[in-house]
Amino acid sequence: MAMEYEQRFCRITVSNGFLPTVSNGFPPTARKLAGTALLLWRAFARWSPWFPTGRIVRSGCVVKLRPEEIAAYDAPFPSEEYKAAARAFPQLIPFDANNPAVSGNWAAWERLGRWEKPFLCVFGENDPILGQLDRVLIAHVPGARDQRHERIWGGHVIQEDRGDELARRLVEFIRDIRSRTHLALNFYLSAVNRTMRTPVEGPSIGVLLCESRSGPIVEFALEQINQPIGVSTYHVTRELPPPIQEEMPTVENLREVVNKLRSEMDTLRKEPPDEK
Repeated sequence: MAMEYEQRFCRITVSNGFLPTVSNGFPPTARKLAGTALLLWRAFARWSPWFPTGRIVRSGCVVKLRPEEIAAYDAPFPSEEYKAAARAFPQLIPFDANNPAVSGNWAAWERLGRWEKPFLCVFGENDPILGQLDRVLIAHVPGARDQRHERIWGGHVIQEDRGDELARRLVEFIRDIRSRTHLALNFYLSAVNRTMRTPVEGPSIGVLLCESRSGPIVEFALEQINQPIGVSTYHVTRELPPPIQEEMPTVENLREVVNKLRSEMDTLRKEPPDEK
């Protein structure tokens, strides 16, 4: 959904998730294990006369669920007829070439390769199937650079094992200055283009400068009018189109300026105050 309606999303967090169609970067051993596990899960969901929802959830956890927690997962399914969707869902996972959702998965993967907005992975290190696939996403998605990705203690149902920790990291991610600055930058660019730009001027270009653990981050925001209703959106990127590159300083130039200013400020802080 985020890849089909990119203008409605300013950031993405993935936890124990992946696009099952994708084979690029998918470790062969992990793919074989995932395929075997999915086949067993499909067969169990379809044919087993016993489908205990609460215990199925418990099997994906590291923590031991209390009886009342298991009962809570069972509550929405008081009889077999309520479990039809839960049993059918595993058959819908597009792991087979003839699944109609395969083309959509590949299209989403291709768009993720151009996703420049913040993208965070928080995976459960005890998930035997998906726990190590965060590295594939991090390597593929441009917006994953410089984010605080981490594998935390927890199984496949990580929201049950470490819901508190997962929530804390999501809140931090949302409050992150870089994410908030993207929104502010889009707002200011829209205001400038609509109220200050003259007819002979081209669309404004936003420049985002902020700190990260690995050094200064430099990004550009360019206007796009490519939505069906002609609404302006702004694409955040680290690379400018060739026609604009000659007119703008490079990312490296701006980083040098930031580093020089930071060095000068550090020097000023260390200097003793003038005594008068």
